[in-house]
Parts: sequence; C-alpha cells; structure tokens
Amino acid sequence: MISKRPDRVLNFLEGGGEMGQIIRDKNWASTELGIPENWPLALKFAIGTMLKTAFPNFIFWGKDYRCFYNDAYRPSLGIEGKHPFILGQKAEDAWPEIIDTIKPLLDSVWETGEPTWSENQLIPFYRNGRIENIYWTFSYSALINDDGAIGGILTTCAETTEAVENLQKLELREKNLKNKSEQLQLALDVAEMAIWEMDPQTKIAVGDERFRKWHGLPQTGDFNLEESMDRIPAEHRETIKNALDQSTSNTHGRLDIEYPIYDPETEKERIVRAKGRTRFDQEGCAVRTIGVLQDISEIVRARTKLENFSKKLENQVAQRTMELQDANTELTLYLEKLKRTNTELESFAYVSSHDLKEPLRKIQMYTSRIQEPGNENLSDTDKKYFAKIIGAASRMRALIDDLLAFSRTDVDQADFAPTDLNTILAEVLDDLSVEIERKGASINSDQLPTVESVPFQMRQVFGNLLSNALKFARDARPKVKITAEVLPEREVEELGWHAEGVTYHKVSIEDNGIGFAEGMETKIFEVFQRLHGKSDFEGTGIGLSIVKKIIDNHNGVISADSVEGKGSTFTIIIPEIHGRGVQG
Repeated sequence: MISKRPDRVLNFLEGGGEMGQIIRDKNWASTELGIPENWPLALKFAIGTMLKTAFPNFIFWGKDYRCFYNDAYRPSLGIEGKHPFILGQKAEDAWPEIIDTIKPLLDSVWETGEPTWSENQLIPFYRNGRIENIYWTFSYSALINDDGAIGGILTTCAETTEAVENLQKLELREKNLKNKSEQLQLALDVAEMAIWEMDPQTKIAVGDERFRKWHGLPQTGDFNLEESMDRIPAEHRETIKNALDQSTSNTHGRLDIEYPIYDPETEKERIVRAKGRTRFDQEGCAVRTIGVLQDISEIVRARTKLENFSKKLENQVAQRTMELQDANTELTLYLEKLKRTNTELESFAYVSSHDLKEPLRKIQMYTSRIQEPGNENLSDTDKKYFAKIIGAASRMRALIDDLLAFSRTDVDQADFAPTDLNTILAEVLDDLSVEIERKGASINSDQLPTVESVPFQMRQVFGNLLSNALKFARDARPKVKITAEVLPEREVEELGWHAEGVTYHKVSIEDNGIGFAEGMETKIFEVFQRLHGKSDFEGTGIGLSIVKKIIDNHNGVISADSVEGKGSTFTIIIPEIHGRGVQG
C-alpha cells in the first residue's frame, strides 16, 4: 500500500472512491508504469480529475494504451468480468474481444489529435460471465503529455444498451403492428370481408370501403343505421334491428345474423353474414359495437345444393335400404334352399357311392368267377374282353372314391388340431409299405414340423404325393426326398404375404420320376387333368386336385416344378396356425 507522505506527492490519488483505493493499493513498482510518484504530471492530473468526476471516464495511457477507469465506469464492467485486473493492463490484453474495433479509433486520435464521437455503437465484451451485446455512446479525445505531445486518450462514455434495446423493441412492436394490420387487411380481402363499427347509443356507424360499397353508401363520413338498410329487402330490416338491439344489451353482447342485400352496381342479390360484439363500461352501458361483414353467397348456394343433395341421398339410401332388405330376404331364402340342397347332396353322395359301387362290385365278382381256373369254355378272346371289363370296373371304382374324397375336402374350423407331420408321414409309409418294398423305393425325410391341420386330410396330401412318386417312377428304383424348413421372413415379404407374427413352414417332396412337360405346372392341379395315357399309368386325374384343395383349406399354397424325364418337386407352404396364413 502507498502511504501518505508529508510532501503530498500522491495527493492526486486521494479520495476517488473504490477505484481511488484500488489504485493506491496496487503494487505499481512491478509494472512498466513504475511507482505513481514517478508518473508524468499529465497522467497524474488526468487520473485525479477522472477519479473526482461522476461521469463514466476511461483513460488509455501511453503508446500501448494502459487502462484506468473511475467508479462511475465501474458498473459497466459487471460482475465476474474484467474488474479489477485490467487496471494498468495494455488494451490488447484487457480487451482482446474488441481490440479490432476500438484500436483503429484510438490510433486515429493518437495520430491526428482529432476527437471522435460514436453514438449507440454496438461493442460487445465479456462481463457477467459471458459475452454481452452492449451499446455505447462515447467520445475519444487526446490527453497532452508533459512534453506537449499526445500521451494518452480520454474516453468519456455512457452505456445506452437499455435505451437501444427499448427502442428496438418499440420499432419491432411497430413493425409487428404494421405487419398485423397488413395481414388483417389481406385476410379481409381474401375472405371478402368488410369492417364496421357503431355507437350503440346514437346508432351512428362507420365502415370500410367494402362495407360502404355493398350498402351503396358514400365513401366518406359517418352514416346512421337507417341509411345502411336502404339496399336490404324491407322484410329483413326489422329482424336486423332486433338483432342489433339484443347485441347491445348487457346480457348478450354478440351479433350473428345473415341477410340478403342488393348489389348497387349489378342489382343482384348478395347474401352476407354480420358478426359483431358490443363492449360495455363499468356501469353496464353499451359504448361500442364492432364487427365484420362477410359475403357468404357462394356458401349459401353450396349449402342449399348440399341440403338438396342430402335429401336426394336420403331418398336413395331409403330406397337402397328397402332393396337391401328385399335382397337379404331373398338371400336368407336362398341360403336355406342351399342348406337343404347341401343336405340332399350329402345324401346323394352317400347313396351314389353305395349304389354305384354295388353294381361294380357284382361286375367284378361275376367276371372273376367266370375267369376261375377250370372254365374251359372261354376262348382267349373272351378272356381278353373279361380282363378289359375288370380293368374298367376298377378304374370306375377308383374314380368314384376320388370324387367322394374331393367333395369332402371342405371342413369346419372345429376339425383343425395340432398335427405332428412326422406321425402322418409314418402312417402313410405304413400304408404304402407293400408297394415301397415291391419297387425297392427309398424315402428319406427331414424332421417335419407340427402344424394346426385336419389330420385325415394331411394323410391324403402325403398319401397322394408319395403314391404318385412311386407310380410315376422310371425304370430305376424310386427315390423320394422330403425336406422341411421355416420360410425366412424376407422370402415371405418378397411373396407379398403378411410375415409379422406368422410362422410359415415349407415342405418339399422331390422324386426321380418321369416328371412333366414345361408349362403344365398349374394344369396338373386341375380336376381330371391327366398328363399320361390310361394305358401307361393308372389313375383318375383327381389326386392332385384333392391335394391343392386341402392345402387351400389350410390357408397355404402348393406349387410344382419339374424337368421332364428327371423328376418333380412339389413344394407346400403352410402356416403353423390355421387362420393366419397367406389366404387368411
């Protein structure tokens, strides 16, 4: 601390408030300026004057612009900012964030001696823990040193941030008001709306250009309520007056009424809607009614058309409802008839199967007896004909059995149950064991899945496909390979099926038989479709149709691939749970 001396060398630092005390307490010996006793007289005089003024002052001293400031300037530095460490610092160290802005001004005063003046200048710097946008009105003027040359620069300044921000807010508010006014006018123009205002006591009103034009009024001056009704049909005027009177009562305050008005230029009727609201004073007296007027002619015409259309539609709906009721009645009668027909068909199928099979059984029985050994009366020709009769009867019996099986493939939901396809395959192989052994066939299978199905129908599927594989084998021993996998979700989506939450199983049955020609992939599933002559292979042409119908019943799909002379592959895709498959 600098102590007082009898010679009062440091009397220029006496007083000066907080900044005077800080300057006195600072160890100036460690700085380039040295101790205050040795400072130039001009600097001492400038600092003494600065400390004793109530106006914000800042001194930049020396060529490197050392910083000094008074108590009046101190608040502009804020808290958590530059105070007090910038005291005696070079300007470039004290003000790095604004040095590029202020140094040209300082250099200009230093070089020319001419003062500068800046009003509401934005000079943001660090204070209060952050960079703030700060506006200043300030002047730079030269301080003359002891030798008559410029020794420093005095800054007289005032922070105008609050005033500038308030002015900006005011300008923004005025701009917003102008924009809102323009937007309001634009909205009124787009909506073809007019504005009006009325004194509820005197019934004197004013209106904008559109309101006056519609009512045939002069474009300037006030008008009374009676004048504004000259273009309104007489039968509507009393209703409008009553609505206005009601809106100006302290129990209501609102107006909303539609009425016609004749255009003064075209004499055509215009439908308008007037909406308004009345303001009341503290005593409940109406003081002002303001509102808008909108041309709703198109809306009313559209509303009328809509009402007419609605009535027409109601009549059509009523008519269609009656027609639907009649159709439902007819459908109910038809379904009852269809139910009876189905019952009759079931009975017919049973009787047909019994009645058709019985004659065939007798034909087979009697022809067999005629062909018994010891009957020497038959010639070779007779035996040949009897063999043909027996073959035709066998084919007829097989056809009847297949037709009955095809007609019974439609089942109810209640027939479905979890079915282990491995068990189904084992049962089918057991039924075909004699034929498998006779032909020396090899049948290999992956582990098959368990799916929700109708068990006896799945036996038909595997039975028909494996029978065909054995039947249509080439001269070589039949080889059948059965594979199973879960269909990847990607492949499911590629097929355009619903994949989420549904598991699809893919079962393929591949044989080394004679195959079929290209282009027959879908035709082989048609009823009575045969790819080979009766003399070549036995069969009715219904087996694969039964398989497809069963797979359809299980919401699955079946497809066939073949290379003629090398074998066929039948691929079945079926959902694990019935009702969630590709057709579900």
